[in-house]
Amino acid sequence: MYTVLFEYCSRSSLSDHILKFGQNGLPEHEVRRYTRDIVHGLYYMHCNARYIHGDIKSRNILLSSNTAKLASFGLARKLTAEVLCEEEIWGSGQYTSPELARDGYLSWLADITGKSSFTNAYKHNCNNEEKPEMPNNISREGKDFIKCLIRSPYKRRPTWLLIKHPFVCL
Repeated sequence: MYTVLFEYCSRSSLSDHILKFGQNGLPEHEVRRYTRDIVHGLYYMHCNARYIHGDIKSRNILLSSNTAKLASFGLARKLTAEVLCEEEIWGSGQYTSPELARDGYLSWLADITGKSSFTNAYKHNCNNEEKPEMPNNISREGKDFIKCLIRSPYKRRPTWLLIKHPFVCL
């Protein structure tokens, strides 16, 4: 049995919102708020429902007033032994975690990846410790949070740790 919920999100997607700000990007207070909402949504999916979203990207985050909401659950899967062993699952190109792209390895950590540094070009080397590009004008907490998006799944922090990170604890 599936429950489908529709909600009007008046501010479109996070991707559209980011484009409005151009090269300067979003102000850090907005990034913190939206990141908090995303982490809380993933925490609920991972820890309570035992689901993996499988396609986290800015186009799949919808904005409603001052809240970011996860959307587009077409690739979501309940994490079971059958999913781990038998199903072939892929995310969206550059947002696919390196371990999923290279080995088909699926875990909750597949939802915790960064942007361009995790493209399929890097799938052959997903166990290294290279971190995503670090913006210059970001707080200490922001820099530490970005380190959580490390390519290696063995060092990437799960949502139950991210939810307690100072960057998202507003």
